[in-house]
Amino acid sequence: RAFDYRETMLHWVPPSDHLPEPDSPSYYAITGFLGEMGIFSTGVGYTRPFHYILAPWIDGELLAAKLSKYNLPGVRFIPSLVKPYYGLYQQKTIPGIEIIIRDNINFDPVLTGIAIIRTLRELYPIKIPLEHPAISEGLDTLLGGPSVRNALIAGTPLMRILTDWQPHLEEYRKKRRSFMIYP
Repeated sequence: RAFDYRETMLHWVPPSDHLPEPDSPSYYAITGFLGEMGIFSTGVGYTRPFHYILAPWIDGELLAAKLSKYNLPGVRFIPSLVKPYYGLYQQKTIPGIEIIIRDNINFDPVLTGIAIIRTLRELYPIKIPLEHPAISEGLDTLLGGPSVRNALIAGTPLMRILTDWQPHLEEYRKKRRSFMIYP
């Protein structure tokens, strides 16, 4: 469980065109649920899907600076300009951030994704309509219920959101043990 996929020395077979490299699922875990909102691009349609958060209204330098203040383990953010070949914002140069995983073992993809959506909501509240029925239904499904979305709407600090979901996470970890192939 502590291995990075590359350390297994196994050949990577992409399960999807959008997951071309062994580290792609780690990026998908950060931005996949965010992309389902349909209001910004995650880089699908560009050379490195799920490595980005892009939209014409994002100030990449400001977003990267605000996210960097969280000091999230194993991940950093840099401003970026990307021109997707297809998908949302295709053939337009769009600002945003690139996500760089520096330590695949210690970073927390869900916390990172929630930090991104929380910061976007703080910077661009009108652009992040968490109350919209279609967006709320999708996020609630992907995040296991409305508690995270409601905390984001309430402006709950990121570390409080993390603390609040720990009991649920621990319960899940206990349930999954009997299904794990490797200890």
